[in-house]
Amino acid sequence: MKQRKKAKRSAAAAMVLAALCGATGCLQLDMDIELHKKDAGATVTERLRISRTLLDLAQGRPGGVDQAVRHLNREAALSRMAHMGEGMTLQRHEIVELEDGSRESVAVYRIPDVENMRMLNPILQMHAPVPMARIVFTPYRSGPYAGQIRITLQPAEDVPQPENPEAWNSSPDLDPRDMQVYRDLQPIYADLMKDFQVRTTVTIPDQPRARGRPAGARTVDLLSFHGRHLDGSARRFIENQEAMAALLRFDLNHASILDHTRDFENNPQLPVHRGRVPWASYLIRIHPTPYLREKHFSDPP
Repeated sequence: MKQRKKAKRSAAAAMVLAALCGATGCLQLDMDIELHKKDAGATVTERLRISRTLLDLAQGRPGGVDQAVRHLNREAALSRMAHMGEGMTLQRHEIVELEDGSRESVAVYRIPDVENMRMLNPILQMHAPVPMARIVFTPYRSGPYAGQIRITLQPAEDVPQPENPEAWNSSPDLDPRDMQVYRDLQPIYADLMKDFQVRTTVTIPDQPRARGRPAGARTVDLLSFHGRHLDGSARRFIENQEAMAALLRFDLNHASILDHTRDFENNPQLPVHRGRVPWASYLIRIHPTPYLREKHFSDPP
C-alpha cells in the first residue's frame, strides 16, 4: 500500500514536471520592450531559442526537429502577435543558427501604444484568472519623486484582490512524504531546467546619470529567471529543493521563493521576482520620455 501511494505521488510530481516543461517548451525567451521617445509606442524585440541539447533529443521523437522548432517560425510569431495587443505589427523575423548549435527566432514588433500591449507573463498567468499582463505608468505628482513615473506590471484585466494577502499563498507546505518525492526527482528537473531562461525587460531612453549608471538608455528587468541563477544562500536556485517544489506547484508566492529573491536589486545572481503576485511589484521609477511627460504632467491632475 505504501509503495502504491509513493508511486502515485511520484507520478503526480512527474506530471507537474512534464507540464512545466511542456508549458515553457523548455525554451529560452528574451523579450525587450523599448519605449519610443516622442510617441506612445514601443518596439518589442523577442528572442526565442531552442538549445542544441533539446534539438538533439527531438531527433528521436515523432515529428523530429521540425516539431521542436515550430515555435520559431514566422507563422508562430504572427500567432503570438495576434494576442499581444491592438495595432501590433511584425516588422522583421528571422531564424538564425548559433555557434553552439542552438536555433533562435528573432522577431521585431511595433505597437502604437505600449499601454495596449498584452504579454503572456509566466508569473501572472499562474495566479490571475487571465494569463495576460500589461505595463502601467503612474506619475508621481508630489513628494520626493515628483516628476518621475512608476512602472508596474499588472494583470491585463481587473482581478479581484483578496482581503487577506496571504490568500494568494494557495499551496500549503508539503508534508515530508511528498517533499521526499520532489527530492527524488531533483536531479531530473534540475537537468531539464539548466538551459531554461525567461526574461522580460523594458528599455527607457534618455535617462539621467545616476550612481553607478551613465546617462542614456536604461534597461530594467521586469522578470528574469535562468538555470544559472543562485538562491539567497549562493546555491544554484534549481537545486534548492523547497523553492523548486514551490515552483513546480506554480506557487510564486511561497516563502521559499520570496525569501531567496527579495534582494535581487543588490545581487544580480538572484532571479528577478518583483514581489507578491499578481498585483504587487517592487517599484520601478523612471524619468519620463517626452511623450510620457506631455501625457502625464502637462495638465493639472
